[in-house]
Amino acid sequence: MIKIDFNKQLTNNIYDLDNIVYNGIKVLSMNKAELKRVFKDYNFTTLLSKSNPKLEKNKKELNLYSIGLSIAPHVLNNNKNNNIIYDVCTNSTKSCRSNCVIWQAGNPAYIPAKRKAMLNRKNMFTSNPSLFMACLIRSIELESYYSIKNKLIMTYRGNISQDIKWESIQVIYNNKSTTMINIIDAFIQSTKLDNIDNVSYDYTKHYTRKQNKNYHLAYSVTDNDINKSLIAIKNGLDLAIVFDTPRNKELPKTYKLGNKVLQVFDGDKNDFIAENRTKLNKPSIRGLRFKYKASHNKAMRIKSLDNAIKQGFVKQA
Repeated sequence: MIKIDFNKQLTNNIYDLDNIVYNGIKVLSMNKAELKRVFKDYNFTTLLSKSNPKLEKNKKELNLYSIGLSIAPHVLNNNKNNNIIYDVCTNSTKSCRSNCVIWQAGNPAYIPAKRKAMLNRKNMFTSNPSLFMACLIRSIELESYYSIKNKLIMTYRGNISQDIKWESIQVIYNNKSTTMINIIDAFIQSTKLDNIDNVSYDYTKHYTRKQNKNYHLAYSVTDNDINKSLIAIKNGLDLAIVFDTPRNKELPKTYKLGNKVLQVFDGDKNDFIAENRTKLNKPSIRGLRFKYKASHNKAMRIKSLDNAIKQGFVKQA
């Protein structure tokens, strides 16, 4: 079995999105019905997530219409006839993978269908990146039209379950060389109202990434290596930290890492990690509470939390 770093493959190529055609139709000109026919051929219904509970909190708390992309994480795949597996979370830790909320959580009745769709989206992306990204850009463009028509402020999270470096993917779009995130940002900004900072955003395990004015990033702390967090802070990234704080209890106001003391904001209230970037103009922490599996009894929950703390996935408040 050959494992491929999918980020490396994506960033080592230039993708011409202008000339992607499917069933005789230029993808960047497709309507929603035509896009759905493409997705149907890859055995899923929709490309973008809108009903994800975390994204829905953005609407409730901040009045932001949030869309996102969710594919099967790390090396998970359903292509049994291929000896190649694609890793879309190359910097993930063991604790990160075992506690992957997007893959593990949800209504048990819907988990199999959710996972199947995530696996099939990943299969499309890894087998035909140009087609996938052309469909993605067109889908986001159509969502921006919907947002403008309905006076909605749109945000976008490109990595609900994966860790793709969208800012590093070079593409040709409208006969110009650019990056995926710059195209996405243009559609996001077309929905801007008032002074709302509705930038695209994501959590990442790649602590060496640089903060981007068009794409706000937070490094997810899931181990005990403080140096990674300090590098992320130096690069301008926010941090995302899971605490042992019980549900309905207040998170700490600040948290110290090395010689750095960072302000903590409650990340369970909404998913929009860029909420405070223009107010603070410096890195901060999105605090999250540890989420237990619904099937766990009290003893199993205690054991689960203890293990997560030892691994560094959870910090003690």
